[in-house]
Amino acid sequence: MLTPKKKAARHPIVEAVDAVFESESATRMEEDSITPGAEDAEPVKVVDTAAILASISKELKFTTFEPEEQFWLDTGSPQANSVFGTRELGIPYGRIIELSGVQHGGKTTLTTILAGLAQKEGAGIGYIDLEFSSDKDWAAKLGLNLDYTTIIKPKLIREKKGTIPRLQSAEELFSEAEIGIRLLSEQGFKKQFWMLDSIANLQTQMVVDAGTMGQNMRTNADRAQFLSKALPKWAGLAANYNAMIVLINQIRTKVGFVLGNPTYRPGGNALDHACQSRVEVKRMHKGTLLQNGRVVGLVGKIVNFKNKIGHGSVQSEMGGFMVKWNRPVAQVKFMSAEEAEALLKGEADE
Repeated sequence: MLTPKKKAARHPIVEAVDAVFESESATRMEEDSITPGAEDAEPVKVVDTAAILASISKELKFTTFEPEEQFWLDTGSPQANSVFGTRELGIPYGRIIELSGVQHGGKTTLTTILAGLAQKEGAGIGYIDLEFSSDKDWAAKLGLNLDYTTIIKPKLIREKKGTIPRLQSAEELFSEAEIGIRLLSEQGFKKQFWMLDSIANLQTQMVVDAGTMGQNMRTNADRAQFLSKALPKWAGLAANYNAMIVLINQIRTKVGFVLGNPTYRPGGNALDHACQSRVEVKRMHKGTLLQNGRVVGLVGKIVNFKNKIGHGSVQSEMGGFMVKWNRPVAQVKFMSAEEAEALLKGEADE
């Protein structure tokens, strides 16, 4: 004799959704049955769909928390704001931004200036220094206090006693940074600013294990493979912790390249997709401010070739900046590209 199958237990979310549709169907049936002009008709029952959907979201196990407020970093210059983010609001927290350029073009200097602005507004600062270029005095001149900055540098690790120590890999450093982002949030920082200097200096575990003599085409491509897996995760961390992550990158030149643009940016195609804003920084012409034959500052230009920040963001925006360091605190000014070019034609102030 066949026994009837037991009815499978339904998930509370499914039951709640069915209740919403049944209520809406009943409401539509009541609306259709009402005769126009009938005065004695009962009032139509209004379904609070928002409340039901809110109760459904509480039942979801894999949910993410959203920041209570969206924060923006205003540089004080509409031109600089439009390059990194939006003209009116500024640079958004919760996004990944790539800042690339040639050597000695002002990449680290500009990022340190932005970090100093964020620190003055109460943001927690993190610095992943892969080039060991952080300097306390220079950072203070640009407005960043490294004493209140979480600095992560590759440290030497000895696997076994008597063996040669090795530097930490990119996987280990990224894990430390993720812990740092969480700890800053637990300390009460509602917004964070993280800078990584630089993508070109990332050494994955495969490269570390291969050593100097064991590197090949596979180890050369491992950085791009690592970033393609890590950056999507960091995009989620940035959004949830209101963290602005600025990735400093270099511009390299392909050897033997004849047709097209010979320059490229290390890190592969993952940066193209993961970064909401990609900005190139370069010096304006020679880019040096002279005073009595001595270099006292630099003038640079910033151009974005990707901007998906939203809120009216536009691609191919251009701006300029000036840094004059011949004083205890550097004079920093953002401006339009035309103003920066005119500044170079003039004479540096005394």
